[in-house]
Amino acid sequence: MTALDDRPRWLAKRVFVSRAAAYEWHAFIDGLAHSYLTVQVDNDWPPLLTPWCEETQAYPLKHDRASVTQHRVRPTPDRICAGCIHRVRAANQEARRGEA
Repeated sequence: MTALDDRPRWLAKRVFVSRAAAYEWHAFIDGLAHSYLTVQVDNDWPPLLTPWCEETQAYPLKHDRASVTQHRVRPTPDRICAGCIHRVRAANQEARRGEA
């Protein structure tokens, strides 16, 4: 028996991090909050930011950096991009199932 075997079961649970942890919410000029990769927002390059809702598109609509707020925002239900919130919820469900 090893030291790991005698831990309580609730301590042995695995913790999964969602892919959504790599993204943060910023307001766009259209009035909606979109989810952008933190790495893109923190760097000066690229000049156009791709919201999460557009990443899988063949020709994604990119947002000019000046049109996106520098600070993170807390999205409200009436001012949130439907595509981005769908991607966040799907990523969180995958993490809970252990697929992430």
